[in-house]
Amino acid sequence: MAMPGYVYRVIAPGSNFANGVVNTSGSIAKRFLRKEAHVAIRVMVKSAGDHKIIAGLPSYDGQRWNGSAISALHRSGVDTFEESRSLLANVFNRCWVEALNRRKSAFPVTHFLMLHADIIPTATDWFEQLWREFNENKCKVLSVAVPIKTDVGLTSTALESGNLWRPRRLTMTEILDRPVTWTAPDLLVNTGLMLVDFREPWVERVCFTIRDEIHEENGTWVAEVEPEDWHFSRQCRSLGVPVWVTRRVAVAHVGNKAWTNDVAWGLPSDPTAGEP
Repeated sequence: MAMPGYVYRVIAPGSNFANGVVNTSGSIAKRFLRKEAHVAIRVMVKSAGDHKIIAGLPSYDGQRWNGSAISALHRSGVDTFEESRSLLANVFNRCWVEALNRRKSAFPVTHFLMLHADIIPTATDWFEQLWREFNENKCKVLSVAVPIKTDVGLTSTALESGNLWRPRRLTMTEILDRPVTWTAPDLLVNTGLMLVDFREPWVERVCFTIRDEIHEENGTWVAEVEPEDWHFSRQCRSLGVPVWVTRRVAVAHVGNKAWTNDVAWGLPSDPTAGEP
């Protein structure tokens, strides 16, 4: 059931995800979940057993594609709030500090979930799947593998290559060749759908930031970027916190198409990994 005051944007029934990419132009119902920018939504619901889970829902402008997934969170007893900002790292940090501050409330937060506005979990029980993987593997940080918005199958899940700016991004072909849920010392994960155990002090020592640099390589000037998710992963590693990745939860990453993570597709490997 739609929540009062909200209008949801959904993928029309019958969209074909079989090849990992679906063109959504004309197939997206003209419905949007809109909120005034810079206003947080808070829906108080029952605690999930001995745990209090809070979900941060960052967006650029209050528009999001995943109203049904948010409804599933409410049914699972998860408290949600939304933050809208044009500055990517800042909106993520605002979600994080909301969870930090709620650790000291009458019902202290034990776990924090991040769900980006353009990530659509496709199963109705997606949060139960994620929660089960998180606990069975004794994770502190668990990220869902999500393809980036290109047609070559690259994801933002990566392994260090020795080049800070160009780790080896895993393709959906490689993700499907690996275990459903796994970790590695040199793993870098994304924040699009990520669950974090908030009961340890390390969560007070990290933040999201995007690092940019311009430098010269072999006589040519290049612009480099370390995105906030890889920087976050590196902070976790420096604090002794392992990060994990899973493909248990099927998702679509939505733009002018929908890129999915439940089948192998795209290139066999990252063609630019570690290049100078």
